[in-house]
Amino acid sequence: MNRTLSLYLICLTTLSGLSGCREEKTVQPASKPVPVITVQAAPLHTKRVLLGTVQARYETEMAFRTGGKMIARLVEVGDTVKAGQPLARLDPADHELALQAAEDQWRAASVDATQAAVDEARLRRLLSDRSVADADHQRQKAKADAAAAQQAQARRQRELASHQLQYTTLQADRDGVITAIRFESGQVVSEGTPLLTLASAEGWEMVVDLPESLVGQVERWQATARFWPSNVPETPLTLREVAAQANLPARTFRSRFRLPQEASLRQAGLRLGMSATVHLTLSEASPAIRLPTTALLQSHDKPFVWLLHGQQLQQRPVEIHRQESDHVWVEGVQVGEQVVVAGGQKWDASMPVRAMPMDGAASGKRNGTP
Repeated sequence: MNRTLSLYLICLTTLSGLSGCREEKTVQPASKPVPVITVQAAPLHTKRVLLGTVQARYETEMAFRTGGKMIARLVEVGDTVKAGQPLARLDPADHELALQAAEDQWRAASVDATQAAVDEARLRRLLSDRSVADADHQRQKAKADAAAAQQAQARRQRELASHQLQYTTLQADRDGVITAIRFESGQVVSEGTPLLTLASAEGWEMVVDLPESLVGQVERWQATARFWPSNVPETPLTLREVAAQANLPARTFRSRFRLPQEASLRQAGLRLGMSATVHLTLSEASPAIRLPTTALLQSHDKPFVWLLHGQQLQQRPVEIHRQESDHVWVEGVQVGEQVVVAGGQKWDASMPVRAMPMDGAASGKRNGTP
């Protein structure tokens, strides 16, 4: 009897151990939290940053309309001048002598013309009673006409000499700023040699060299200028023109943008020659999916992301449209799906997981700025 009881107890102990083993095997592992975001559509922005320079739309290369020796330089670089203000002077001595000689010639021609006209009038009176021959009158009339023509020629020569004397003073043709000077006092200059540059006081523009890739579509881009001095505010730009031919050797196209707030910018301290960063932004018509770069993974050189469906992970191949430092724009993910945004290397599709929602701003709720 005791032996039978002992065997019974041993069987009960064995069965209890086996039952305990089965209970341990049926315990489910705890699901791990994964950081996810809910995908939302956001506008796809394309941005380019270029360098620009403030220049005047109208720049005049000033030069003397006559030659001579420079005796006075009346302006310096950076001076603001008014229309008609003297900028430089040549030695007028030779031109004064030329004007005096032209005046003498004009006076002599006037005397000859007056005498010839008097003689012609006298012969015309004598011709009426046939005291002189008609041929004599015609010869005197021809002399009178020639003398009158010589007088007119001498008058024009005098006017020309007077203009040449006036040209010895170089004057500003408009209000503006002197941006360059290429002469010194005592220098002998010839007619038409560019000596200084006068930039218009108004009509300032932003000049930007565009790469070939942007020339055909620059009209659709929004341009904004940001200046280095903090007192000059950021301002929008309006495209005015793009050069028809590229500059060599850079193969860029010179473009000019208007400054709509030019007057206020000048009051704030804007100066000709200042540089700025020109930000070009293009907003695509169709929205795209923007994800943090930490959500993007690679498998056999093909990009993919982890999607969370319930408590299971699933790989989803994606196509990259554009990648930035913090975000990547992809195609292949639908709005409303949950994408894992961190720790993708350690996840496996067989793992039971649960969603740990992250800040929605990371998924593109702040969809105005990439």
